[in-house]
Amino acid sequence: MHGKFYDAYQILKENNALDWWYTRKDVKDWMTVANYLKLSYSQNGQTVTKDLTDEYLYFGGIYTGDDRYKGAPEQNIDLSDLNTAYWWDDWLDHDNRDIYLPTTELKPGTNTLSFAGKVRVFFNAGYHTDAVNSKSVSIQFLVTGLPKPTVQAKVEPADTKIAYYNGQYYLDGEVLNRATLDEKVGATASVDTSQLFAGVKIKLWEFKVYKKRYDPVQGSYVPVEVKNFTIDTANNPNITLSEDKGTCTFAPASNMAVFTENIKNVRVGTTYTPAYYVEARYQTEDGRWSKWASTYTQAKITVTEPLTITKTADPANIAIGDVATYTITVKNLIDKPLPNVRVYDALTFRTSSGKPTTMAVVKVLSHSGNYTPTDAWSGIWNIGTINGGEEVTLTMEVKGNITGQAINTASFLFFYHLY
Repeated sequence: MHGKFYDAYQILKENNALDWWYTRKDVKDWMTVANYLKLSYSQNGQTVTKDLTDEYLYFGGIYTGDDRYKGAPEQNIDLSDLNTAYWWDDWLDHDNRDIYLPTTELKPGTNTLSFAGKVRVFFNAGYHTDAVNSKSVSIQFLVTGLPKPTVQAKVEPADTKIAYYNGQYYLDGEVLNRATLDEKVGATASVDTSQLFAGVKIKLWEFKVYKKRYDPVQGSYVPVEVKNFTIDTANNPNITLSEDKGTCTFAPASNMAVFTENIKNVRVGTTYTPAYYVEARYQTEDGRWSKWASTYTQAKITVTEPLTITKTADPANIAIGDVATYTITVKNLIDKPLPNVRVYDALTFRTSSGKPTTMAVVKVLSHSGNYTPTDAWSGIWNIGTINGGEEVTLTMEVKGNITGQAINTASFLFFYHLY
């Protein structure tokens, strides 16, 4: 801050004034003072200004009044001009110390820090006078906030097929003692550490894993069965933190986020697809939190009859006179033999215009049990008993009567008593 004092003798002499005056020779001290230190930022669309003067310039208000002024010995004085005296000060705070403003004072967005100062002249007669003006200077800090992390989720098992037979549920051929299935949800969260300021370190990660359910009162889907996890750099079992602390992973194998699904709520012949939502954020060592990142993953739980049919056609599209190979596979999903299994198979053909027509069976190449044609394009496959976990196939060649797409329809005629 620079001060300038005009010599009163010269001023009054030019005006031929007869009143009393002060000159440079009467000046006892030249002093400077910082009027204020203020921080302005935008919050909720409004400009907020916070006065930091007493907190960071004058240390809790212990310097007041004239004590805030700096005396002449601390000034740089220039008296080379006979009419004026100049002095300047490199610092606005009281005792020339650096001002340390904690980053916690700054808010996301643009922060404007403003200093204002003035000067005062003391005369040997005990009087003083202030400058007719004050000066201010401002600097701006742009706070971008912590970069938002990314998060990925997975669930195990992801795709489960469960067979139902005679009041019991079977998984991989074994009886389920409980009509429930445990779905384990894991996640990986990461942040590009190159976007962090130098020296900023991640202290811990926080995860939320939950499902959603419709709330008629709120009229929206709300989180339910919320599971919270806080993972710090102590590196708990089954949790891995990358070397630069930029990635955090917890795996389904750790049994950290387990959701128990009731299989009885899934009707036979349908698939239930529960969704699991994951949110993640991180905290830095200075106590700041990033924004939440979110994603979701889905599991598939299918409850089927104990026998399944799969069909393949090679090729699926043929021209008139072309021959395609059809394969039908039937599998027993439980650990018990199933008797009297019969499959009705019908071969059709769909033209490019969408009209269906029939196609002829040339010959049956191989099969388990007996295959009896009912006409040129359909037949009954009498399999008999399929042992627990057994898989049987029927392979045939068919010829198209017209160019188009081959379609095979296979369904069970009769086997075990289901319920």
